[in-house]
Formats: sequence, C-alpha cells, structure tokens
Amino acid sequence: HLNSSNENLKGMKIEHYWIEGVTGGTCVVCSKTTGGPTHLSGFRCYWCQGKVCCYACRDKLESDTDKGVCTLGRTRDFRIPPTFLKINNLEDPSTWEVLPLDDDITPIIVFVNPRSGGQLGIGVMQSMNKVLNPRQIFDLTKGGPAPGINFMHKNEHIQWRILAAGGDGTVAWVLSILDQYEFKNPPPVGVIPLGTGNDLARSLGWGSGFSDPSILPTLIPKIKQQGVPVLLDRWNLKITENKDTNDGKEHKGEEGQVTTKIINNYFSIGIDAKVAHQFHTTRNKNPEFFANQTVNKMWYVKFGTDAVVDGCSGLEKIHLKIDDLKVQLNCPLEAIVVVNLPSCYGGAFLWDHEKVLENFVSVAEKELDPMSICDKKIEVIGIKNSIHLGQVQVGLAAPVFLGQGEHITMSWDTDMPLQIDGEPWIQPPSTIEITPLPRQATMFA
Repeated sequence: HLNSSNENLKGMKIEHYWIEGVTGGTCVVCSKTTGGPTHLSGFRCYWCQGKVCCYACRDKLESDTDKGVCTLGRTRDFRIPPTFLKINNLEDPSTWEVLPLDDDITPIIVFVNPRSGGQLGIGVMQSMNKVLNPRQIFDLTKGGPAPGINFMHKNEHIQWRILAAGGDGTVAWVLSILDQYEFKNPPPVGVIPLGTGNDLARSLGWGSGFSDPSILPTLIPKIKQQGVPVLLDRWNLKITENKDTNDGKEHKGEEGQVTTKIINNYFSIGIDAKVAHQFHTTRNKNPEFFANQTVNKMWYVKFGTDAVVDGCSGLEKIHLKIDDLKVQLNCPLEAIVVVNLPSCYGGAFLWDHEKVLENFVSVAEKELDPMSICDKKIEVIGIKNSIHLGQVQVGLAAPVFLGQGEHITMSWDTDMPLQIDGEPWIQPPSTIEITPLPRQATMFA
C-alpha cells in the first residue's frame, strides 16, 4: 500500500511514525524479510503499517520524495490523520478539534464493549488501534458512548460513521446516547457482532458473530465499498403500573408510576423473558462461568430445558390490542413477542410472510404487509410453550401470528417477566403502550 497515491491531505505532509521491532513481514525498499516468530528486527510505521528491515532502508525510504510520505495505509479513508487532530485536553474528548479533511475521508468512531464475546472485545480494541487513530476508539467501560458522541457533535463538519462492537444491548446504548444530540446529518451506525444473539447485526447483514479481530484491516475498507445507510424503525414503550389487581397478592411498584423505554429489536412477555432473566441473573452472580458466545448459548439451552417443566403462567388473562382492535387469543400462549426485525432469538425469522397469509383468513388480514425494518409497522406473534419456542428458534415450527400494526397495548394483573432487546426484568401488574418514535435511526448495512 506504500505505492498507492501519496497525494497529501489538504497539502499537508504526513511523515511515517516508526516503531522499532517487527515480528515479520517484507521490507518495502529491498523486499527482504524483516523479523520472524522468534526475533524482532527492522521498523514498522504505526500509521500505514509499512515495514523496513534496517536503518539504511528507512533512510532511503524517507529521502524518496514520493514514498517518503505516509499514505496512512488501507484504512486512510476512515482514519483521522495524526496531524489533523488538535488535542487541547487529553482527558476531555469534547475539547478535541479535527481540521477539515478531504471529502472522501469519512472517519469511523469505534465504541467497544470489552466485556462482550469473552475476550473478543479486547482483541477488537487492539486490532483497531493498528488501523485507526487511537483517539477514534472508545472503551465503553470508561464513560460509555457519551465522550465519543460528544466529540463527533463538536466536530460536525466531519462526515462521521460509527462502529459499535458488542451485542445488541451495546448498539442500543449507543443509539440512546445519539438520541440526546441534534445532528444535522446523523452518523450511520454499523455493528461488529460480539454478543450472544446479535439479531440487529444479522438483520443488517453484519453476520451472526465475530471471532477474528485480525480481519479488521480488510473488513473496514468494505464498509465504503459495499455498505449502504438504511433507516431503522424504533419504538417507544410506555409502562404504567397498576396495583389494583384481583389476585390477592402484594406487588412491588407504585400506583400509576410511568416508565418509558426504547425498543430497537423486540419486546416480549412470558416464557422467553423468564429464560433470559434466569440467564442474566446467573451471569451477574457468576460471570466467570460465561466465558464466550458458545458457552453462553449452552447456558440458554440449560435454562430453556428447565422452563419445559416450570412453564410461565399469567398470559391467559392478558389483554392485547393492535391498532385499538382487541386480539382474541384462541390458543394457550406462554409468550407474546413484538418484533421489529426479521431476526429474533439469535437467528430465528419469526415473520414468514407466506406462512402469515396461510394462517390469516379474513380479507383484511390478508392485506398484511411483508416485514420491513423501516415501514413504521411492528409485528406481534405468540409462543405456545418452551418446547414450541425451541422449535421456532430452529425453524421446525412457526409461531402463532397475532397481527401487525402501529399501536400495540397490553395489560396484565400479576408479576410477569419482560424483556427488551435481550435485557430482562420482572414487571408488576401494568399496562404498556408501544408507539413508533418520530425519528428513525440511521444504520449501516
């Protein structure tokens, strides 16, 4: 890549930044092998990753009018050049200033959750440090997404893009902080899937998982070559607690207390949320037993098997309306799921349009639209029990199709397990209302 175009950004010369000691590679000057698996030798440019085998080759390269200029390597179009970033206070990214860049440069800000995917998050940070400016990478355990997003907002003259490395919860966290800022052109958000389910990543074409941080130098350029911005519907969930129940039990919570949450992927009530709640409770108590994505999925199978015996009662008395029309639950259900994405439960595609039309018989219901992530409509399905849930997850059975609409309401009169985008909790008797957010999120697919 040292032989690619060396035209300087805005006429400013960028010099190589040499690091001594290379574990292997080919000298760009004399083509000799540098270093090896058992010894270090030569130099590597931190920015473009070009290697030279000795001082003589380094001096020869730097004296070359053309090759002596650092091209910033394969990720030039996504990197903030070191001489274009003015840092006034190292600890406060809101004081960092980015000088105007060439129009074809669209820097990526990377938010990494190092706790996701076992140790994969740490590996992603290490690899990203080699291909981007380290000031473009933010560890979410150190202040969350706000410092990085504030930095982008202070430098809105730059065409930013975002990569969120983590699970669906990590992406939701980044989007929630983006909501707090008024960007003229909101930066599109891409995903490096390090979580367990990764349904948003699947729906956007980023894949079901990620296991090799070493491919990032080749993956990042594909964002510009193949990626396109898309809009994503997001939904407001309003929860109003109701302690006036008929079950004779004492419930936590306050009468009329209102809570609001955001749905990006799905909302569910019942058996699947119960399994997720058991998983999260156990993981929080014993994080050492949840080392990677494969182990996490095995734990889900264990809790799902337990649910075959335990089940989940309470849904038989639930009141469900779609666009103000009451939905009759014609068969016993142990879960109701409101889905915004094609992928749910770690790869299950719940809204098969052909199967939907086969199950609905009225003319009005046959006018249901194919599923879309940007049509301001959301789909509602039912799960009969934990065995049916397992069959749906592996594609051996279809869920119970309940409807499609823009306005969903539910109410119940006993404590129930709920979850949003894989984040579960126990909710006292309540009424919920699901409505579309006015502004859709800009994602990268």
